[in-house]
Amino acid sequence: MPVRDVHNEYNAAVRKVQRTDKLPPKLLFVLRAVSSCFGFCMSIFLITVGWINKRNCEADKHIPYWLIITGIVIFISALNFPFYLIGWRRAKQAMAPQTSTETDIKNATPLKMHRISRFTFCCLCMCIPIGILWTMQIYDNHENCDNLTYWTAFSVSILYLCWMCLMVSVCLLGCCMVGASRVSKQVTAAKLKKQQSANSNA
Repeated sequence: MPVRDVHNEYNAAVRKVQRTDKLPPKLLFVLRAVSSCFGFCMSIFLITVGWINKRNCEADKHIPYWLIITGIVIFISALNFPFYLIGWRRAKQAMAPQTSTETDIKNATPLKMHRISRFTFCCLCMCIPIGILWTMQIYDNHENCDNLTYWTAFSVSILYLCWMCLMVSVCLLGCCMVGASRVSKQVTAAKLKKQQSANSNA
C-alpha cells in the first residue's frame, strides 16, 4: 500500500478517536476555557513556589528554577484562549453576516498567538523530562529540599508521565485502527474476488 494511503488511513483513524469535530461548539468553548484557567492557576502556583523556595532545595538547586521556567511556559501557552477570543470576535465582525471559520479566527488572532502557543507547548514537552530526571534523582534525598517544592515538582512529573501514556495509547490505538482497516479491506476484496470467480464459473 502506498505511503500516502497509509498516512490518510492513519489520519482518519485519529479523527475517529478524537471526535472533537462532533463536540458541540459550546462544549468546546467550555473545555478551552477550563483548560486555560487551569493553565493560569497552575503556572502562577509553580512560579510562586519556585520563586519563594529558589534557595531552599540543597538536594538539587535546579528544581526551583525549573518550576519557574515551566510555570512561565505554561502561562504563555494558556494565553492562547484569551487571544483566541479576540480573534473570534474580530472574525465574527469581519465576516458578518456569514459564519467565520477556524481559519478566519486564526488569521484574526493577534500576534499569531496560536503559533506561539504551539511553540511553547513544544518547549514544555522538552523541558519537563529534564525536570523529571532531576526530581527522581533526589527522591531518596528529598529531605534536603523544601517539601512543597519537591512534591510540587514530583506531582508535575507524574502528571506529565500520565499525559504521555495517554498520548502514546491514542497513537497505538490509531495504528491498530489503521491495521484493522487494512485487514478489513483485504478481506472484503478477497470475498468480492471469490464471489466474482464463482459467478464466472456458474
